[in-house]
Amino acid sequence: MGMLADRERTSKKQYLSTLLTRIRETESNEHYETYLHAAKELEATFAVLAEFPESRDIFHGFLWISNVSDHRGDLIALIQGRNASQEALVVYTYFCKIIQRLPARWWSEKWVRGLKDGAFASLDEEHRTWVVELPSWA
Repeated sequence: MGMLADRERTSKKQYLSTLLTRIRETESNEHYETYLHAAKELEATFAVLAEFPESRDIFHGFLWISNVSDHRGDLIALIQGRNASQEALVVYTYFCKIIQRLPARWWSEKWVRGLKDGAFASLDEEHRTWVVELPSWA
């Protein structure tokens, strides 16, 4: 089965409820729909990786990038530049934490850690508190 088919078979358990709650608190933000879409896509990705161990490949993690850079809003565009969106950086930091957990490829280990550390370092004090440990997967 592929990643998309596995998404349909997940338990629909909320794995990233803290992230989703925080994002829902930003409803008045002009980019709210982009944040919410990205957070929901990330939760769906996490669910597949948590519930289907055979899917735990860094390439599956990176499918999320294509799902959040489309007609529903471009989260990646919101993390670029000097005035990067704090909420977008929070979602991206969660993404980095997820892919850091996946089996490393020779080219990915330091690169992924650098992405996560860079994103987290760009967060202000308030938004750093939004980033919590991910649930474990068996």
